[in-house]
Amino acid sequence: MASMSVLLLAVCTLLCAGSGVRSSASIEAGSCQSPSPLAPAESSPLFISSPQLAPSVQAKSPKVRDSGFRLRLANKFRHKPTTPPLALRAQLTEKEEQEDMWLEEIDSERALSWVKERNEETLQALGDPNDSELQQRILKILDSKDKIPYVSKRGKYLYNLWTDDVNPRGLWRRTTMEEFEKSSPAWETVLDVDALGKEEGESWVWAGTTRPDLGPGVETSRVLVSLSRGGSDATVTREFDLETKAFVPPEHGGFYLPEAKSSVEYRGADALLVGTDMGHGSLTTSGYPRQVRLWKRGTKLEDAEVVFAGEEEDVSAVGYVTRHGGRRYEWRQRSTSFYTSAYSLRPLPFLQPGEAGPGEQEGWARVPVPEGAVLSTMGSELLVKLREDWTTGPPAHRVLHKAGSLLAAPVDHVLDKGDAAEFTVLFAPTERCSLSGWSQTGGCVVLALLDTVKTKLRLWRYQEEHQAGAGGNWEDGGSSGEAAIETLSVWALDPDAGDQVWMVSSSYTQPPSLSVIDLSNGLNTTRTELKTLPHQFEARDLQARQFEARSSDGTLVPYFVVARKDLPLDGSTPTLVYAYGGFEVSL
Repeated sequence: MASMSVLLLAVCTLLCAGSGVRSSASIEAGSCQSPSPLAPAESSPLFISSPQLAPSVQAKSPKVRDSGFRLRLANKFRHKPTTPPLALRAQLTEKEEQEDMWLEEIDSERALSWVKERNEETLQALGDPNDSELQQRILKILDSKDKIPYVSKRGKYLYNLWTDDVNPRGLWRRTTMEEFEKSSPAWETVLDVDALGKEEGESWVWAGTTRPDLGPGVETSRVLVSLSRGGSDATVTREFDLETKAFVPPEHGGFYLPEAKSSVEYRGADALLVGTDMGHGSLTTSGYPRQVRLWKRGTKLEDAEVVFAGEEEDVSAVGYVTRHGGRRYEWRQRSTSFYTSAYSLRPLPFLQPGEAGPGEQEGWARVPVPEGAVLSTMGSELLVKLREDWTTGPPAHRVLHKAGSLLAAPVDHVLDKGDAAEFTVLFAPTERCSLSGWSQTGGCVVLALLDTVKTKLRLWRYQEEHQAGAGGNWEDGGSSGEAAIETLSVWALDPDAGDQVWMVSSSYTQPPSLSVIDLSNGLNTTRTELKTLPHQFEARDLQARQFEARSSDGTLVPYFVVARKDLPLDGSTPTLVYAYGGFEVSL
């Protein structure tokens, strides 16, 4: 058999600081193009891709104590490129760590000069990508006006952050649903980030928005806009008025947070839960907020009461609010590592202006679940995604739930009984099938599954019981059928409006398309297409097929081959091999 010419692209990633937990901030949807700018033209060789496998056990990641470690490690081992960096941390002696501590100053002239030297070595060895025809082709695709404008809904408007070659930092804009359904909607600019940067002499980069959730159908014109200088982790947060389309100055009662690695959440129209740099003791050793303050409008931030604090060795501590339907909960979360957290919650009533709420330390209960679990609520139900095995149920009926399961039980039952509570199993993993995510509507939960790394959806219907503490009833709504070689993203644009979901589908040979599905008719109802992108390459003669390779320990590793339909599978075709591993995406 003729030898196969293979280009192997190896990617080694290091974990960055972050809690890996849910965020209540409403990050404005951006614009997406075809995900395949590297897809082959007619004369290109075979492509093989191995996407995420279904892990049976989720690995836990240790805390990152110092952000400069990546630079120091690269400095020590930059002449040993074949050695995995993460495996070598133990080889750095205390003396060597001290010698390289200057790399902790990641913005210093010395550290930046070191980076420039390494970049120059790379350019000398590999050439300047700007001189590549492929680079220009990719840039043309990325700068194309052919994008799907993904949106988030607030009141009667759909909001979108649009970027292109004219507006590289973004236009935050809005339109109505009626306009959005047109092929060329009319958009109203809310904030021009490029113009703002020029006006204020700053290199502003959009970092998202946060809005207050005051209950079903209750809207407010105020939101928080976060901007970073040059795309750094630290952000400046300023309150913005959607009616006047202008920032609200602090002297007029607007909230303003100076540059820091902050967490911020509205607890009501006039109060924020804030974690930010307030000096000694306010940050963890990872550099993220350790304290949560309740900051009321019209008062100084430094006078805000500290209502919750984590430990200095935690990754972070945050406070936030979740709501589904008429149920609202306030949460306190200590991220003890990247993938472990300790939670407490309490019901949060909807208050009328001037009405007093519960005391800041009243009504709290620790959530007795494994610290690796990911939590959310649906009505009065607690949803628990496991990262490790967990046995639950009464003594006479204990049930083992495997890592990767998604469970549901009434919040009050879990708080009262802990692992003795009985759960509804919404998903249980198998050796070949895993849960990659889920989305909630007013009365449904849609699960996105990877079945032998092919995609399919599963539906659960939920009916809230009106009796306090009774939880809800779950009904299996079936699946979307056989798993397919495609990527599906599903979300509810407005959970309060019913059970419609928006879906983006794409594949190796089909560009993304945006559709709407009414789940009241099940998952297999007709998709109403709203937007689709043109092909960026000729795909009519291409096909994607799945194969499996058996590893030395007997594990079957699935992979995909994207190639011309008439390609001879005799080993004679030059092949590009791509794989990825990191952030719990298996190689």
